Amino acid sequence: MNSVLFGKKIINKNLFSYAILSVFFLLSNSVSFVFGYVAILYSLYKIIRNDTSDNIKLIFFLLPNIRILDVLGFLSCINIIVLLISFKYLITSWKKIKNIKRIFICSYLIFLLEFFHGFLNIEQFNSTLFGAINISFDFMVCLCIINDDWSKKDFREMSLSLSFGVVISALIFIICNPDTINLIFSSRYRLSAYGNDANYLSFYILIGISGLLIYSYGSKLNLIESIVIVLNIVIGLLTSSKMCILGMLIIFCFYLINVLFKGNLKKMCGIFAKIMPIIAIVLLFLKEQLKYLVEKFFERFKESYNSTSLDNFTSGRSELFSEYITLINNDVISLLFGRGINYFSYYQQYGMMLIAHNTYLDFILSWGVLGVLVFIILFIYNIRNKVIFKNNFINYLPLMIFMIMLMSLSCMSADMFWYILALVFIPLCKNKKVKGDD
Repeated sequence: MNSVLFGKKIINKNLFSYAILSVFFLLSNSVSFVFGYVAILYSLYKIIRNDTSDNIKLIFFLLPNIRILDVLGFLSCINIIVLLISFKYLITSWKKIKNIKRIFICSYLIFLLEFFHGFLNIEQFNSTLFGAINISFDFMVCLCIINDDWSKKDFREMSLSLSFGVVISALIFIICNPDTINLIFSSRYRLSAYGNDANYLSFYILIGISGLLIYSYGSKLNLIESIVIVLNIVIGLLTSSKMCILGMLIIFCFYLINVLFKGNLKKMCGIFAKIMPIIAIVLLFLKEQLKYLVEKFFERFKESYNSTSLDNFTSGRSELFSEYITLINNDVISLLFGRGINYFSYYQQYGMMLIAHNTYLDFILSWGVLGVLVFIILFIYNIRNKVIFKNNFINYLPLMIFMIMLMSLSCMSADMFWYILALVFIPLCKNKKVKGDD
């Protein structure tokens, strides 16, 4: 009983802080931009007061709200807050994390890997230098988070923070943009809220849900977590994202099969017993709206992008993939070494109008085959003693969803990619035991 109360106390403390921050976000977008500065000051206060664990959880709450302070006229406010949290994390964890010197050296190699491309395109030298600093820093933070000591309860709260951030992002966006609901149910408009893009928002939804379901596999979901999961499902429908809706089906099928194989039917029934009343209420009052969203989802499969069914299914991504592959196959330097994370500016001269929309292809286009091999070696080298690869199959769920979603997103150079990469590896790591873990 004490452990459960202890767990609830921690969760409520974080959610209470997020709720206060959310009020400032709402006021800054509906009343006056001045409240945006109040939100920044409150965030700084929490960064100073929070311990390492709570600060990392704050990052995951902020990621789905990455554009929520654009009202201030500066598009990187949340990014800077995340950067400050990361700096404090590195400073306070420097002596605690094992092999920190090795992580630093490998991060420096990643810097050199990207910085090298500045000499291939002198006109982009300054942006390449900035990109090299940024991606090597993100790589270092990612490795430090993976190699840190987290408990199962920490992962649960990180997942809840991410999912709760999605709810706040969607809620505030709809309140501040009253026409959003009408647009969703009368046009092809897709909800992206403050997550930068509908597909990015979908990414956060799937990772958050899969993380909470991992926790429920060994313990019970509380009412707040159950409500947050259902709201994330509804928001996922509002994005009309093929990958999101198919991803949710994969998550629940994967979870159901794993539970049945483990003989935990009673536990599964308990979870659905909590969630079904909430779903029933939603169906009762929003039956017609949900019907429209389902029809809208299937209509997206009929959209014509090309003559091939695969290209229509992938919303034109497969053709884009094919065009980029053709270009790098005809250029040995691009194939072996890539053109840096600003590769799009290089390929525009060949008529490319869009980025790759595939993170795996992002890596090839950015660093080439040799660079990708170097990255994989450095990454595995730094996590090999922390990650337990022979793990409970359910613990691979977030990583599996993460890898699937990367096929439809170009996010290699985005900060969020590296934080989510760290998050999905935590269930596979050697966890510390604390009061409140099962």
